[in-house]
Amino acid sequence: MDTAPLGRFGLRVGRIAIGTATFGSKHDVDQSMRLLDAAVDRGVNLVDTSDNYPMPPLSQPVGTAESIVGRWLDRRPRPDVVVASKCGHVTSATGGAATGSRKYVIESCEASLRRLGRDHVDIYYLHRPDLGAPMDETLAAVDVLHRQGKVHYFGLSNFSAWQVAVVLQEIAGRGYMPVAALEPRFNLLARNPERDLLPLATALGIGVIPYNPVAAGVLAGRFTRDAAAGPASRFGIGGQTYRDRYWSDAAFTVADAVGRVADALGASPAQVAVAWLLRQDVVTSVLAGVSSVEQLDDLVGAFGVHLEDEHLSLLDTVSEPFAYKAGDVR
Repeated sequence: MDTAPLGRFGLRVGRIAIGTATFGSKHDVDQSMRLLDAAVDRGVNLVDTSDNYPMPPLSQPVGTAESIVGRWLDRRPRPDVVVASKCGHVTSATGGAATGSRKYVIESCEASLRRLGRDHVDIYYLHRPDLGAPMDETLAAVDVLHRQGKVHYFGLSNFSAWQVAVVLQEIAGRGYMPVAALEPRFNLLARNPERDLLPLATALGIGVIPYNPVAAGVLAGRFTRDAAAGPASRFGIGGQTYRDRYWSDAAFTVADAVGRVADALGASPAQVAVAWLLRQDVVTSVLAGVSSVEQLDDLVGAFGVHLEDEHLSLLDTVSEPFAYKAGDVR
Protein backbone atom coordinates (compact mmCIF):
# COMPACT_ATOMS: atom_id res chain seq x y z
CA MET A 1 0.00 0.00 0.00
CA ASP A 2 1.16 3.51 -0.77
CA THR A 3 2.00 5.82 2.10
CA ALA A 4 1.65 9.59 2.26
CA PRO A 5 3.08 12.28 4.51
CA LEU A 6 0.79 13.69 7.17
CA GLY A 7 0.40 17.06 5.52
CA ARG A 8 3.67 18.98 5.72
CA PHE A 9 4.92 16.82 8.57
CA GLY A 10 7.43 13.99 8.50
CA LEU A 11 5.15 11.18 9.63
CA ARG A 12 4.07 8.86 6.79
CA VAL A 13 0.94 6.75 7.01
CA GLY A 14 -0.78 4.22 4.76
CA ARG A 15 -3.56 5.58 2.55
CA ILE A 16 -6.05 3.33 4.36
CA ALA A 17 -6.29 3.40 8.18
CA ILE A 18 -8.23 0.99 10.37
CA GLY A 19 -10.70 2.23 12.96
CA THR A 20 -11.48 0.41 16.19
CA ALA A 21 -14.82 1.88 17.28
CA THR A 22 -16.45 -1.57 17.32
CA PHE A 23 -13.58 -3.42 19.03
CA GLY A 24 -15.05 -4.77 22.26
CA SER A 25 -18.69 -4.45 21.18
CA LYS A 26 -19.40 -5.79 17.69
CA HIS A 27 -16.02 -7.55 17.61
CA ASP A 28 -14.59 -9.56 20.48
CA VAL A 29 -10.88 -9.70 21.29
CA ASP A 30 -9.99 -12.52 18.89
CA GLN A 31 -11.97 -11.03 16.01
CA SER A 32 -10.42 -7.63 16.59
CA MET A 33 -6.91 -9.04 16.61
CA ARG A 34 -7.53 -10.96 13.40
CA LEU A 35 -8.67 -7.74 11.73
CA LEU A 36 -5.57 -5.92 12.96
CA ASP A 37 -3.31 -8.73 11.76
CA ALA A 38 -4.95 -8.72 8.34
CA ALA A 39 -4.73 -4.93 8.10
CA VAL A 40 -0.98 -4.69 8.73
CA ASP A 41 -0.36 -7.67 6.45
CA ARG A 42 -1.97 -5.59 3.69
CA GLY A 43 0.10 -2.51 4.38
CA VAL A 44 -2.14 -0.63 6.78
CA ASN A 45 0.08 1.05 9.37
CA LEU A 46 -2.31 3.52 11.05
CA VAL A 47 -4.56 2.20 13.83
CA ASP A 48 -7.10 4.71 15.13
CA THR A 49 -8.75 4.36 18.53
CA SER A 50 -10.14 6.49 21.37
CA ASP A 51 -10.54 6.58 25.12
CA ASN A 52 -14.33 6.18 24.69
CA TYR A 53 -14.39 3.18 22.32
CA PRO A 54 -16.18 0.88 21.79
CA MET A 55 -19.19 2.73 20.49
CA PRO A 56 -21.64 1.98 21.85
CA PRO A 57 -19.98 0.50 24.93
CA LEU A 58 -22.84 -1.92 25.65
CA SER A 59 -21.56 -4.06 28.52
CA GLN A 60 -17.94 -3.14 27.94
CA PRO A 61 -16.26 -0.21 29.71
CA VAL A 62 -14.95 2.70 27.72
CA GLY A 63 -11.31 2.17 26.83
CA THR A 64 -11.84 -1.49 25.95
CA ALA A 65 -10.81 -0.88 22.32
CA GLU A 66 -7.52 0.65 23.47
CA SER A 67 -6.92 -2.36 25.71
CA ILE A 68 -7.45 -4.70 22.75
CA VAL A 69 -5.03 -2.72 20.61
CA GLY A 70 -2.55 -2.81 23.48
CA ARG A 71 -2.83 -6.61 23.78
CA TRP A 72 -2.33 -6.90 20.03
CA LEU A 73 0.75 -4.69 20.08
CA ASP A 74 2.17 -6.73 22.95
CA ARG A 75 1.56 -9.98 21.08
CA ARG A 76 2.84 -8.74 17.75
CA PRO A 77 5.25 -5.84 18.29
CA ARG A 78 5.28 -3.58 15.23
CA PRO A 79 7.48 -0.51 15.58
CA ASP A 80 6.20 0.71 12.21
CA VAL A 81 2.57 0.87 13.39
CA VAL A 82 1.26 4.39 13.94
CA VAL A 83 -1.24 4.58 16.79
CA ALA A 84 -3.73 7.42 17.03
CA SER A 85 -6.06 7.98 19.97
CA LYS A 86 -8.40 10.69 21.19
CA CYS A 87 -9.79 12.29 24.31
CA GLY A 88 -12.73 14.52 25.06
CA HIS A 89 -15.81 12.40 24.48
CA VAL A 90 -16.20 10.58 27.78
CA THR A 91 -18.51 12.23 30.31
CA SER A 92 -19.15 9.45 32.82
CA ALA A 93 -15.54 8.85 33.87
CA THR A 94 -14.19 12.35 34.25
CA GLY A 95 -14.22 12.54 38.03
CA GLY A 96 -16.24 15.74 37.89
CA ALA A 97 -13.80 17.47 35.53
CA ALA A 98 -14.74 18.84 32.13
CA THR A 99 -13.38 16.79 29.25
CA GLY A 100 -11.22 19.71 28.15
CA SER A 101 -9.78 20.38 31.59
CA ARG A 102 -6.10 19.97 32.37
CA LYS A 103 -7.03 17.21 34.80
CA TYR A 104 -9.04 15.22 32.31
CA VAL A 105 -6.76 15.62 29.27
CA ILE A 106 -3.60 14.58 31.11
CA GLU A 107 -5.19 11.77 33.11
CA SER A 108 -7.05 10.48 30.05
CA CYS A 109 -3.89 10.35 27.96
CA GLU A 110 -1.96 8.57 30.70
CA ALA A 111 -4.79 6.03 31.06
CA SER A 112 -4.80 5.50 27.30
CA LEU A 113 -1.06 4.85 27.33
CA ARG A 114 -1.48 2.28 30.09
CA ARG A 115 -4.15 0.48 28.11
CA LEU A 116 -2.09 0.63 24.93
CA GLY A 117 1.08 -0.49 26.73
CA ARG A 118 3.07 2.35 25.16
CA ASP A 119 5.00 5.32 26.43
CA HIS A 120 3.59 7.59 23.72
CA VAL A 121 0.76 7.93 21.22
CA ASP A 122 1.76 8.94 17.71
CA ILE A 123 -1.27 11.13 16.95
CA TYR A 124 -3.45 12.48 19.75
CA TYR A 125 -6.78 14.09 18.84
CA LEU A 126 -9.25 16.23 20.67
CA HIS A 127 -12.35 14.19 19.80
CA ARG A 128 -14.82 17.08 19.65
CA PRO A 129 -14.79 20.87 19.97
CA ASP A 130 -17.23 21.29 22.87
CA LEU A 131 -15.01 20.25 25.76
CA GLY A 132 -16.48 22.30 28.61
CA ALA A 133 -13.27 24.15 29.40
CA PRO A 134 -11.38 27.15 28.00
CA MET A 135 -9.43 26.12 24.91
CA ASP A 136 -6.23 27.66 26.31
CA GLU A 137 -6.45 25.25 29.26
CA THR A 138 -7.03 22.27 26.98
CA LEU A 139 -4.16 23.14 24.64
CA ALA A 140 -1.80 23.81 27.54
CA ALA A 141 -2.50 20.29 28.82
CA VAL A 142 -1.81 18.76 25.39
CA ASP A 143 1.41 20.74 25.19
CA VAL A 144 2.52 19.34 28.56
CA LEU A 145 1.99 15.84 27.19
CA HIS A 146 3.96 16.75 24.06
CA ARG A 147 6.89 18.13 26.06
CA GLN A 148 6.90 14.94 28.14
CA GLY A 149 7.21 12.89 24.94
CA LYS A 150 3.80 11.25 25.41
CA VAL A 151 2.24 12.85 22.32
CA HIS A 152 4.17 13.10 19.06
CA TYR A 153 1.60 14.74 16.77
CA PHE A 154 -1.58 16.65 17.58
CA GLY A 155 -4.92 16.49 15.78
CA LEU A 156 -8.52 17.69 15.89
CA SER A 157 -11.54 15.48 15.19
CA ASN A 158 -14.98 16.83 14.31
CA PHE A 159 -13.84 20.47 14.41
CA SER A 160 -15.29 22.89 11.88
CA ALA A 161 -13.03 25.37 10.09
CA TRP A 162 -13.74 28.28 12.42
CA GLN A 163 -13.09 26.08 15.45
CA VAL A 164 -9.78 24.98 13.97
CA ALA A 165 -8.94 28.64 13.41
CA VAL A 166 -9.54 29.40 17.10
CA VAL A 167 -7.18 26.58 18.05
CA LEU A 168 -4.54 27.77 15.58
CA GLN A 169 -4.71 31.31 16.93
CA GLU A 170 -4.20 30.07 20.48
CA ILE A 171 -1.30 27.85 19.41
CA ALA A 172 0.41 30.65 17.51
CA GLY A 173 0.17 33.00 20.48
CA ARG A 174 1.63 30.51 22.95
CA GLY A 175 4.09 28.50 20.89
CA TYR A 176 2.34 25.18 21.43
CA MET A 177 2.75 22.13 19.21
CA PRO A 178 1.10 22.61 15.80
CA VAL A 179 -1.99 20.89 14.48
CA ALA A 180 -0.80 18.09 12.22
CA ALA A 181 -4.04 16.22 11.45
CA LEU A 182 -7.76 16.77 11.02
CA GLU A 183 -10.30 13.96 11.22
CA PRO A 184 -13.60 15.14 9.70
CA ARG A 185 -16.66 13.22 8.59
CA PHE A 186 -16.21 13.50 4.83
CA ASN A 187 -17.63 11.40 2.01
CA LEU A 188 -19.98 11.73 -0.98
CA LEU A 189 -22.89 12.21 1.43
CA ALA A 190 -21.02 14.64 3.71
CA ARG A 191 -19.20 17.23 1.60
CA ASN A 192 -19.45 20.29 3.85
CA PRO A 193 -15.71 20.16 4.71
CA GLU A 194 -14.97 21.17 1.10
CA ARG A 195 -16.12 24.73 1.72
CA ASP A 196 -13.65 25.88 4.39
CA LEU A 197 -12.05 23.04 6.31
CA LEU A 198 -10.23 21.32 3.44
CA PRO A 199 -8.93 24.58 1.89
CA LEU A 200 -7.66 25.56 5.34
CA ALA A 201 -5.86 22.22 5.68
CA THR A 202 -4.35 22.59 2.21
CA ALA A 203 -3.14 26.12 2.89
CA LEU A 204 -1.47 25.17 6.17
CA GLY A 205 -0.19 21.72 5.26
CA ILE A 206 -2.37 19.84 7.73
CA GLY A 207 -3.11 16.17 7.02
CA VAL A 208 -6.73 15.11 6.57
CA ILE A 209 -7.95 11.64 7.55
CA PRO A 210 -11.71 11.44 6.91
CA TYR A 211 -13.96 8.90 8.58
CA ASN A 212 -17.25 7.26 7.45
CA PRO A 213 -15.92 6.79 3.87
CA VAL A 214 -18.81 4.55 2.77
CA ALA A 215 -21.46 6.39 4.81
CA ALA A 216 -22.24 3.51 7.16
CA GLY A 217 -22.59 1.14 4.20
CA VAL A 218 -25.02 3.17 2.06
CA LEU A 219 -22.30 4.01 -0.48
CA ALA A 220 -21.12 0.40 -0.41
CA GLY A 221 -24.49 -0.74 -1.76
CA ARG A 222 -25.39 -2.68 1.37
CA PHE A 223 -28.86 -1.16 1.65
CA THR A 224 -31.73 -0.21 -0.62
CA ARG A 225 -34.47 2.36 -0.28
CA ASP A 226 -37.13 -0.20 0.47
CA ALA A 227 -35.27 -2.65 2.71
CA ALA A 228 -35.03 -2.16 6.45
CA ALA A 229 -31.51 -1.99 7.89
CA GLY A 230 -30.55 -4.91 10.10
CA PRO A 231 -29.91 -4.46 13.84
CA ALA A 232 -26.20 -5.27 13.37
CA SER A 233 -25.69 -2.38 10.95
CA ARG A 234 -24.65 1.14 11.87
CA PHE A 235 -28.30 2.11 11.47
CA GLY A 236 -29.18 -0.48 14.08
CA ILE A 237 -26.28 0.40 16.38
CA GLY A 238 -26.11 4.13 15.80
CA GLY A 239 -29.85 4.54 15.59
CA GLN A 240 -31.29 7.86 14.56
CA THR A 241 -27.95 9.62 14.21
CA TYR A 242 -26.95 7.55 11.21
CA ARG A 243 -30.45 7.66 9.73
CA ASP A 244 -30.39 11.45 9.87
CA ARG A 245 -27.01 11.49 8.16
CA TYR A 246 -27.38 8.93 5.42
CA TRP A 247 -30.88 7.48 5.01
CA SER A 248 -32.83 9.50 2.44
CA ASP A 249 -33.94 9.34 -1.19
CA ALA A 250 -31.17 11.78 -2.11
CA ALA A 251 -28.57 9.57 -0.40
CA PHE A 252 -29.75 6.50 -2.29
CA THR A 253 -29.64 8.46 -5.54
CA VAL A 254 -25.95 9.03 -4.90
CA ALA A 255 -25.50 5.37 -3.97
CA ASP A 256 -27.15 4.38 -7.25
CA ALA A 257 -24.66 6.53 -9.17
CA VAL A 258 -21.76 5.02 -7.26
CA GLY A 259 -23.07 1.61 -8.22
CA ARG A 260 -23.24 2.56 -11.91
CA VAL A 261 -19.65 3.77 -11.86
CA ALA A 262 -18.60 0.60 -10.07
CA ASP A 263 -20.30 -1.56 -12.73
CA ALA A 264 -18.58 0.39 -15.50
CA LEU A 265 -15.17 -0.10 -13.92
CA GLY A 266 -15.61 -3.68 -12.74
CA ALA A 267 -15.17 -2.49 -9.16
CA SER A 268 -17.28 -2.59 -6.02
CA PRO A 269 -19.29 0.44 -4.86
CA ALA A 270 -17.17 0.67 -1.69
CA GLN A 271 -14.02 0.85 -3.80
CA VAL A 272 -15.48 3.70 -5.86
CA ALA A 273 -16.47 5.66 -2.73
CA VAL A 274 -12.98 5.26 -1.26
CA ALA A 275 -11.28 5.97 -4.61
CA TRP A 276 -13.22 9.27 -4.79
CA LEU A 277 -11.78 10.26 -1.42
CA LEU A 278 -8.27 9.21 -2.39
CA ARG A 279 -8.51 11.47 -5.45
CA GLN A 280 -8.90 14.50 -3.17
CA ASP A 281 -5.38 15.96 -2.96
CA VAL A 282 -5.76 17.05 0.66
CA VAL A 283 -6.69 13.55 1.89
CA THR A 284 -3.75 11.79 3.53
CA SER A 285 -5.47 8.55 4.54
CA VAL A 286 -9.01 7.18 4.66
CA LEU A 287 -10.18 5.89 8.05
CA ALA A 288 -12.39 2.85 7.74
CA GLY A 289 -14.07 0.51 10.16
CA VAL A 290 -14.37 -3.02 8.80
CA SER A 291 -16.40 -5.99 9.95
CA SER A 292 -14.44 -8.71 8.17
CA VAL A 293 -11.24 -9.43 6.29
CA GLU A 294 -13.34 -9.51 3.12
CA GLN A 295 -14.48 -5.93 3.72
CA LEU A 296 -10.87 -4.94 4.37
CA ASP A 297 -9.75 -6.49 1.09
CA ASP A 298 -12.57 -4.71 -0.69
CA LEU A 299 -11.44 -1.32 0.60
CA VAL A 300 -7.76 -1.94 -0.07
CA GLY A 301 -8.80 -2.80 -3.64
CA ALA A 302 -9.72 0.87 -4.12
CA PHE A 303 -6.10 1.47 -5.10
CA GLY A 304 -6.74 -0.41 -8.33
CA VAL A 305 -9.70 1.78 -9.25
CA HIS A 306 -9.02 4.72 -11.55
CA LEU A 307 -11.82 7.25 -11.75
CA GLU A 308 -11.92 9.04 -15.09
CA ASP A 309 -12.99 12.67 -15.36
CA GLU A 310 -16.45 11.59 -16.49
CA HIS A 311 -16.85 9.48 -13.35
CA LEU A 312 -15.69 12.29 -11.09
CA SER A 313 -18.04 14.72 -12.80
CA LEU A 314 -21.00 12.37 -12.35
CA LEU A 315 -20.24 11.76 -8.68
CA ASP A 316 -19.68 15.44 -7.95
CA THR A 317 -22.93 16.40 -9.68
CA VAL A 318 -25.16 13.77 -8.11
CA SER A 319 -23.77 14.43 -4.61
CA GLU A 320 -24.21 18.21 -4.91
CA PRO A 321 -27.16 18.18 -2.44
CA PHE A 322 -24.67 17.05 0.22
CA ALA A 323 -22.21 19.87 -0.40
CA TYR A 324 -22.19 22.98 1.76
CA LYS A 325 -25.51 24.78 2.10
CA ALA A 326 -26.04 28.13 3.77
CA GLY A 327 -27.00 27.62 7.39
CA ASP A 328 -25.28 24.27 7.75
CA VAL A 329 -22.94 23.98 10.71
CA ARG A 330 -21.34 20.70 9.59
